[in-house]
Amino acid sequence: MRDLVVADLRHSIRIWAGSLLVLAVTQLCAMWVTGLLFVGIGNLWMTFSRDLPPLVDSTGATIPPEIASFLPSGIVSATSFSFVIVAVVSSITVGNVVNTIVYQRRRVMALWQLAGMTDRQMLGILRAQIALLSLVAFAVAAAVALLTVEWILDLLRATDLLFTPPMTTGNIYVGYAVGAAAGILICIVAVRAAGKELRAISPLEAIRSEGVRELPMTRKRWIGMLVWGAISVAFAITALSSTTMSSAGNSSLFTGLFALVAFIVGGPLIVIGLIRVWTRVVPEHVSASWFLARSTLLAATARSVATVGSIAIAVFLFTALFSQASAGGAEADVAGFVLIAGLPLAISVTGSVVLVFMAGQQREREIHLAELAGATPAQQKRQAVFEAVIVVVTGSGVGLLLSVVMIAVLQPALIATTGAPAFGIAWGYFAGISLTLLALNVIATVVPTMIAHAARDRIAITG
Repeated sequence: MRDLVVADLRHSIRIWAGSLLVLAVTQLCAMWVTGLLFVGIGNLWMTFSRDLPPLVDSTGATIPPEIASFLPSGIVSATSFSFVIVAVVSSITVGNVVNTIVYQRRRVMALWQLAGMTDRQMLGILRAQIALLSLVAFAVAAAVALLTVEWILDLLRATDLLFTPPMTTGNIYVGYAVGAAAGILICIVAVRAAGKELRAISPLEAIRSEGVRELPMTRKRWIGMLVWGAISVAFAITALSSTTMSSAGNSSLFTGLFALVAFIVGGPLIVIGLIRVWTRVVPEHVSASWFLARSTLLAATARSVATVGSIAIAVFLFTALFSQASAGGAEADVAGFVLIAGLPLAISVTGSVVLVFMAGQQREREIHLAELAGATPAQQKRQAVFEAVIVVVTGSGVGLLLSVVMIAVLQPALIATTGAPAFGIAWGYFAGISLTLLALNVIATVVPTMIAHAARDRIAITG
C-alpha cells in the first residue's frame, strides 16, 4: 500500500504539488487568524481592569482607559469575523482541490477498481495521500507562521487594537495550534465528501466517459444550494433591518459570501448554465479555438465549477470590502483589509490559479486527442487563452453582481447613519483584481499547453 501511495504521488506530481500549495496557504492563513484571535482572548482581562496606563494610538492621540479596556474585545470581534470568512473560503477551496484530485485521477482509480481494489482500499489510499500532503503543508505553514510572528503582530498594531505593554502576545502560539487543528479538520471533511462523490460514478462509466460527466446535480446538491441560499437571504434581511453600519456591514458581507456558497454548491446547474448562456454571444463558427474552449469547459464540470467559484470569491471579497468602505465614507486601510479580507483572498486566488494548473495533466491528453482531430498548436494555445477568459469573466461577473447586492442591502443602514444613500462600486479595485486573475489564469492555462506541445511525442493515455 505504501509503495502504491508513493508511486501515485510521483506519477501525478503536478496535481499533488498544486494541492500542497493550496493546503499550505490555507493552513498558514488559518494559523495567522486564530493566532490573533487568541491574542485578543488572552487580553480580555483588560475589560475588567480599573488601573490601565494611558495609551497613545498611531496618530498620537491618547486613548482613555475606559476605551482601552475594550480593545481586546475589538480584537476578538474583528478576528472572529475574519475566522468565519477564512473557514468558509478554506472549506470551499480545499473541497474543490480534493474533488479535482479525485476527478482528474478518476480513470486511474477506475482501473484500480477493475483490477480488484475495493472502494475502502481506494479511499484508504486517497486518505493516506491527503494526510501526507497535510503533514508537509503543516510543516511549511508552521515554519512560515513562526518566522512571521512579529509581522502579523505589527499588522494588528497598525489597526490600533494592540498595544504592548500592557497587552501580552504569548497566546498567539496557542492560536497557531488551534488554527492547525482547524486546517486538518477541513481536510478530513473534504476527503469524506470526495469519497461520497467518488462512489457515485461506476468504474466503467469513468473509463468510457473520460470524466465528462463529472459533477451531476444530485439531490444533496439541490438541498445544499437551497439551504445556503436561505441563509444568505436571512443575512440580507438582517442587514436591511439594521440601523448601525457595523451590524449591517457584517450582515451584508455574509449575504454575499453565503450566496457564493449556494452558487458553488449548485455549480453543475448554475455555473455551467451561465457559461453555456453567455458564451453563445460569440458564434461557434467564428473561431474554432473559442468553440473548443467552450466545449471543454462545459464538459469538464468539476474544473469549471471549482475555478469559477474561486474567482468569484476573490473578486467579491476584494470589490465588496473597498465598495463598503467607500459607501461608508471611509478608506479601507491596508492593515484592516489584510485582517478582514486579505487572508481569505489569498486562499481563493491561490485556489483559482492552482486548480487550473492542476488540470494540466488532463489537458495533455486533451491536446493529443485534439491534434489527432486536426487542431494546430496555435489553435490550442488560443483555446487555452479563451478558457481563461471564459472562467474569469464568469467568476468576475458573479463576484460583481453579489457586490452590488451587498451594497444594496446596506442602504437602509447608510440612510439611518448618514441621512443619504450611497450606492457605489469600487470599479478600480474590481478591474484590478479581475485583470490580475485573468493574467494569472492565462499563465496557468497556457503553460501546461506549451509543456504538452514540447513533449508531444509522449502521448498521455493514463491520467
